[in-house]
Amino acid sequence: MKRHIFAFVSGFIGGVILMWLLPVMRDSITRFDRDMDRGYHRITLNMPYAEVCRMMKSDGVRSQEFRLAQSAGYEIEYAAANKSGAKYFVMWRNGIDWTYTVGFDANDCAVYKAKGTS
Repeated sequence: MKRHIFAFVSGFIGGVILMWLLPVMRDSITRFDRDMDRGYHRITLNMPYAEVCRMMKSDGVRSQEFRLAQSAGYEIEYAAANKSGAKYFVMWRNGIDWTYTVGFDANDCAVYKAKGTS
């Protein structure tokens, strides 16, 4: 009986460690920054440009056009961005395949945001 309990407990502990370790290893390999992802999710509409950049930990790449990593599969986001009234967009890359884009109005306040993967 003790052997079964020991096997169960050690298997449970091993499973918990793996559940924590696998995402950390995956993020390390793909260079995915969870802090940047959390920052993106904290961005709200009407947030000033400087605050958005602080959340994203950099100034990003500014463009007059809305861009994600790819357009296929993100037609709804592209259409919404065109209707948002944004005067310019700022894009950030996270890891090997995530892109975050935020649109800003003439007052440098966020009016649209979207994220996508390639």
